[in-house]
Amino acid sequence: MDFKAVLDKLKRSSVGGRTCFLVIQPDAVYLSSPTKSSRPSKFEITESNWERACEQALSVAASSYDSLAVVLSHNYYQMYQIDKPAMPRNEWPSALPFLLKELISERAIDIIADAAELPNSNKVQAYVLSRKILDKIVLLANRVQLKLEAIIPEDDIWGDTSGELGNFLLLQRSARGHFRISAFVEHTIAFHRSIRSVTPPLTGVPSSDLQMDSLSLELQRSIDYLSSQLRHVQLHQLKVCCDDEDEKELVESLNYRLSTKVSPLLAEEHELSGHVLADTALATSSARRVNLYPDFLKPKKNLLTLKNVAISWGVAAALIFLSYGYVTWQVTIHP
Repeated sequence: MDFKAVLDKLKRSSVGGRTCFLVIQPDAVYLSSPTKSSRPSKFEITESNWERACEQALSVAASSYDSLAVVLSHNYYQMYQIDKPAMPRNEWPSALPFLLKELISERAIDIIADAAELPNSNKVQAYVLSRKILDKIVLLANRVQLKLEAIIPEDDIWGDTSGELGNFLLLQRSARGHFRISAFVEHTIAFHRSIRSVTPPLTGVPSSDLQMDSLSLELQRSIDYLSSQLRHVQLHQLKVCCDDEDEKELVESLNYRLSTKVSPLLAEEHELSGHVLADTALATSSARRVNLYPDFLKPKKNLLTLKNVAISWGVAAALIFLSYGYVTWQVTIHP
């Protein structure tokens, strides 16, 4: 550890307890802002090199934060609905890779898994992450000496983006990504589907009616399917958050074609998906249901840290000073 790294670590320790959120999307990496008035910082991904974009973002974050939580795009993990494991919740991360072995091609030791309970169901929504991706993220965090606290799938964040509304449909598209339709029940994702047959952009271009009709058809099929499968849930609102689209025009076109009420996810002003995820992750950090970096993989706590050594030296110096002062005082009053 060089002198600059020591100074940076001491600066972070003096701030204390601050966690930054790094959102990895298809187009860019987004870094949460420490103030509500500022937008998250954006670092473009070029030539599919998300690791390089993460390095740039983390080099900025390293001097201001103590720890790191990563929000991953759905491109980097898989999702499965399975029966609820018959074991305590804290044992799921270690058991799920073996419970999912019939559904995945990788070996159980090569994946990380966690799950969230589905409301009013005996099923869970399981998330699976390759160990290789986890190792890359851990290495990036270690390089800038940020403690990695969590790896969160973006679908666990989207469920909290509509405020108190917990049951809703979401049409979402990140820049350089596909359209996706998702259903959330009590803020937990219960259904998701990619719509690859529709090519963006849908707005601001001539002759887009056919594309809009195709999207509406796919959405209506999903809505009809959910009506038959989730009969105990009322999903009457479709929220829209689509990058590179005129959301007002898109909402109007869908309202004309669908029976479900369509409205923007954010009522005020359209934001990029990465901005929405970063802000929501920061605002709801205590409400996370899934963590793809389980405790049993985290390094054991090292008590012999720079901060603890500095504190020990300070206490020792204070004791020596007090002892010297006491002895001097005794000599003064008893010459």
